Amino acid sequence: MASEMMACMHVSGYGDQVEQLLTASQEPKPQVTKRGQLLVRVRAVALAPGDVRVMSGKTSLVQGPPSFPYVPGGDLSGVVCAVHESEKKFKVGDEVVCMFDTVGPRGALAEYKLVQATHAALKPSSISFEDASALPSSALSAMLLCEKYLRPNDRVLVLNGSGGVGVHLLQMLKPKASFVAATSTQRELVEAQGADQVVDYRSQNWWEVPEFLATPFDLVIDLWGTRPAWDHAVASPAVKAGREGGRYVTMVGDTPYMVRLHGLRLGWVDS
Repeated sequence: MASEMMACMHVSGYGDQVEQLLTASQEPKPQVTKRGQLLVRVRAVALAPGDVRVMSGKTSLVQGPPSFPYVPGGDLSGVVCAVHESEKKFKVGDEVVCMFDTVGPRGALAEYKLVQATHAALKPSSISFEDASALPSSALSAMLLCEKYLRPNDRVLVLNGSGGVGVHLLQMLKPKASFVAATSTQRELVEAQGADQVVDYRSQNWWEVPEFLATPFDLVIDLWGTRPAWDHAVASPAVKAGREGGRYVTMVGDTPYMVRLHGLRLGWVDS
């Protein structure tokens, strides 16, 4: 018996020209065969920097596909259409959001995706499939940052407040932080998420803002990366020193050097 086919998008190889690498294609529709699996009919996919990195080949040693072509796409939302007979939490017809699993961000840009139940959650009925698909990785990252590093009444600076994690993070910071600033070129978007002050890094250096120098930050959350951001935080009075309770957290540190040397010497937090 021939396998039932589904529509999908294929990536033919590594590169930076998306229009040259992506093609519409077909693959056999996946089937639930193991305990803990869900088959989801995909309604929306959140394409993210991780998908771009995999496609570029820059993370081939840790996230590269086993072969070409492959189906891109990590986080998704959709409707459960099949479950393993042992499944207790989810049932056919459930609307869910799903995070990509340990193999990396791929497989979602298709009609159907086989996902692990442990990486899925019921979609809130109040939001669309499109909005829900943006939640699994970004919102969870923001939540974990707040739970681990935020203290009541902190003054917080978010570097790159308009990215996927940043827009969720600003909303979560506001209830507990006394003041939230963010760097971004998208002032209206960032202010709408709860930032008290927005610094456009094209025209102003956050480490030189008089108000920040007068009342330094307790916590810097770096969603931008690169060494200069760390260097400015170390040198500027706009950020409290570690002995005064200052904390610097980065999700995108480009080397472990900050933790091994500078982080330990200054008594700040980690990357």
